[in-house]
Amino acid sequence: MTFQTHPKIAKGPFDESQMLTLKDQRKGFPVGRGVGVLRWSFATSEESALPLSINCWPEDTGDGNFTVSIEYERQKGDMTLMNVELVIPTGGEDSPEILDCSSGQATFNRVTGDMLWQFDAIDDSNATGTLEFSCPGTDDDAFFPLSVRFRSENPYCAISISAATSLDDDSPLHFEFSRLVQPDSYTVQ
Repeated sequence: MTFQTHPKIAKGPFDESQMLTLKDQRKGFPVGRGVGVLRWSFATSEESALPLSINCWPEDTGDGNFTVSIEYERQKGDMTLMNVELVIPTGGEDSPEILDCSSGQATFNRVTGDMLWQFDAIDDSNATGTLEFSCPGTDDDAFFPLSVRFRSENPYCAISISAATSLDDDSPLHFEFSRLVQPDSYTVQ
């Protein structure tokens, strides 16, 4: 996991004691407007570290069609994934026949030729799920890569802010704190 501080934040105090303080105390941030001062990133090829495991099995039915079975499993039990969308390319414009959808909502986007499997949230109530559809096709590679989009307020690291104080007199300041995980790229090859 790597951390990146805003350019106005002094790197020394953060590196030494995880304290966020201004580099130049005469230059502050705008008042009354949220400003991100710390970002973190996490990149891995370890499947066990991913919040969602996805398996896609296209099967040639021998009659010019494919039956595609997809399953997901939430792997990080402490993460609730919100606004989840799995995008499965179909390689065509014909609307697939949805054979089974255990949770969420499956729709077809004719413009992009993608099957969209969407969830408001993936949590304890739907930690696993399956989608099966049938569509015309001649190449099982047409269904890859799948892409996944989601948000979560439960990050990989337990970051919190203990206090915010004034540089002038060390008095406590009101502050707001939010955490958000939103992957830049999440694909299944």
